[in-house]
Amino acid sequence: MGVKRALLDVTPLRRSAPFRRLWLGQALSRLGGQMTLVAVMFQVWQTTHSTVWTGAVGLAQAVPLLVLGLFAGSVVDRVDRRKFYLITTAGQAGCVSLLALQGLLGRYPTAAVLLLVAVQSCFTAGSGPVSRTFIPRLLPEQQRAAGLALNRISFQGAMLTGNAERFGDNPRTLGLFLTAVAVGGVAASLLAGSFTRHSRPGLVMLAGSATWGAALTLFGLSADPWAGLAFLALAGAADTVSVVSRSTLVQQHTPDELLGRVGAAEQIVGQAGPDLGNLRGGLVANATSGTTALVSGGLLCLGAVVLVGTTTPGLRRLSAPSRREAAAG
Repeated sequence: MGVKRALLDVTPLRRSAPFRRLWLGQALSRLGGQMTLVAVMFQVWQTTHSTVWTGAVGLAQAVPLLVLGLFAGSVVDRVDRRKFYLITTAGQAGCVSLLALQGLLGRYPTAAVLLLVAVQSCFTAGSGPVSRTFIPRLLPEQQRAAGLALNRISFQGAMLTGNAERFGDNPRTLGLFLTAVAVGGVAASLLAGSFTRHSRPGLVMLAGSATWGAALTLFGLSADPWAGLAFLALAGAADTVSVVSRSTLVQQHTPDELLGRVGAAEQIVGQAGPDLGNLRGGLVANATSGTTALVSGGLLCLGAVVLVGTTTPGLRRLSAPSRREAAAG
């Protein structure tokens, strides 16, 4: 029974046909998005050989999320969410198609590629918050954490499947780095029951975030490539634990009429934040070294976790509702 409780709970896929369809569609969408992201980063690097320009891909993704995110979340709470989701995902698909077309017919200038990435991110600013509103409507409360873990494994699976390109002239590949992160994330997702059933999701989120920062710091300090990949796998596992726990807290404590706006804020933190971090890493790497960029980023993450953990004691003590309470609600 202990082992069974530690494994990923697939009950939402078995019991909810709408959730099953949503999960499959999002998995395919994430696969395409991940392939596009890696291809764009590789193209920009191959064209410019600049860590700053490569980091600017993150800026192109982050700015629309920061500018439009909260506004889009407010719109989500006032319109037909299903239609809004279809429109925004269609827009994303159109941008991905244009990026693929320019790669086939002849590469655009780097600035034009980044502009396309930014337009795609404008649609993401709307599709991200609205997609976060569906799980509470499709799954009972006691299955939502499992549903979020299943969503996470589809994201990590897309990362695992989406690339095997050589990055620049380095024999270690960008694809290998991302694969290591994805392997750790998938492993954590398969054992999601070990943390989605924990009585203190806030504490689990903080622990996952701290482990992510520590793993990135160790990766930056590691001289051995295999040890580095192991630290990246640990980072991927920690990221999954942190993201699923954070999303569970949001789903459990947000009224339906506010899910769009809160989902937009969560997307800004969870997606625009790392995108800006990529730009910071590119700038620091350009001015100093890749090692300095990685280690400083990991240490900044650890400092932020300590700050949040010490200034919000309620987050550490926050308890998840029991199954009896969830059923009664």
